[in-house]
Amino acid sequence: MAEIEPFVNFKDRFGRSETLIPLACNWVDNVVLEANTAANYTVPANAKVLIFSYSSANDVYVNNQGVAAIPAVAVANGTGSDIQPSGMFIVDTTTISFICAGAAIIAIRVYAS
Repeated sequence: MAEIEPFVNFKDRFGRSETLIPLACNWVDNVVLEANTAANYTVPANAKVLIFSYSSANDVYVNNQGVAAIPAVAVANGTGSDIQPSGMFIVDTTTISFICAGAAIIAIRVYAS
């Protein structure tokens, strides 16, 4: 099984760590959201890490344990949706759900083995 490409830590001229940049991903997928309508993304079988980019003026909610929802009340039982996570390590996740109050596009950079 191939190894995942490592992230590269670039340093400034004084040797301080400044930016953590991932090397080129294996591929990019896009999810297009209509306002207030959840959409599912099927995680590729060999995916290990996903990095998300969002194009929306509104928050995008993400859930990898069920259907994403825009919270209207407090959720304190572990089933809530996350707000625009930058990425996700994939462990026992086959589907990720997205929802947004407005239209949105999510770019998903896939790092696979």
